[in-house]
Amino acid sequence: MSDQPLRPGRVRRLVPWLAAVLVAVAGTLAVATPSHAATSCAVAYHPVFFKDRNGVELLPFQASVDVTNTGNQRTTGWKVRLVYNPDEYTVNQVWNTTQLKDEPRLTFGSVAWNAALNPGGTTNFGFIATRTSLALSGIPTSAICTAF
Repeated sequence: MSDQPLRPGRVRRLVPWLAAVLVAVAGTLAVATPSHAATSCAVAYHPVFFKDRNGVELLPFQASVDVTNTGNQRTTGWKVRLVYNPDEYTVNQVWNTTQLKDEPRLTFGSVAWNAALNPGGTTNFGFIATRTSLALSGIPTSAICTAF
């Protein structure tokens, strides 16, 4: 650039170019900014294994599951899928949840009184299940939590 002052003609020619650059930058910033707050959740799994009076472990077991809202928005519901390997378990009883039959096996969902969780809030549900063999651990290989 030269040390000469900008003349009105040069300024008029720069205005459309500068406007185009500002629109491009503003569009880029708008894309990079999230449009809504995120919802997410985490699971803590706590199994209890039953034994008979001789200390022999039984096939049924109980699990308590904590669901925590790790997002920055209040949830309106959640679901948890517990993945076991192999998937040879039968759920006998549930509380504070519903077993979602239209979802993959061993998927549990929120109910009216525990669906809404504030950020950092936690709820709990549980179930009693039966393994087909004592060789199965009763510990899931993964727990997939979805908040909405």
